[in-house]
Amino acid sequence: MRACRLLFVCALLCHAPAWGAVEIYVAPKGDDANPGTKAKPFATVQRARDAVRELKAKGGLPAGGVTLSLRGGTYTLAQPLKLGREDSGTEAAPITYRAYGKEAVWLSGGKPIPPALWQPVKDPAVLGRLDPAARGKVMQADLAATGIPE
Repeated sequence: MRACRLLFVCALLCHAPAWGAVEIYVAPKGDDANPGTKAKPFATVQRARDAVRELKAKGGLPAGGVTLSLRGGTYTLAQPLKLGREDSGTEAAPITYRAYGKEAVWLSGGKPIPPALWQPVKDPAVLGRLDPAARGKVMQADLAATGIPE
């Protein structure tokens, strides 16, 4: 099955310039092993960007360019999304990133902190530096418990 997906992606990338504009889809519940279609979207913006790079390497951008349509939701980025010169299109073949329809898209470089990790500040030294009106209202979280380095 994986070989069939790879063959489909290769066919798409090799023949896309002859077909005209290409649309690549990304969805938070997609899979980066998918072909990037509306029915089977990629999961990450990075994978979609890389698919465009592959398309350019296999023969250039199609007339009309490439649109990367992000379905609604939050995309948590473990690393920065780096776009360079190789990610640029042309006036005749632009590369466009857009939200699909009117769906809200969020690119987040942060890591969610589970509510259970938030605790009231109890350290007397910290409490002593706070305005008395703020004491008991300031929360802290153990970031090491989430895998975030100090």
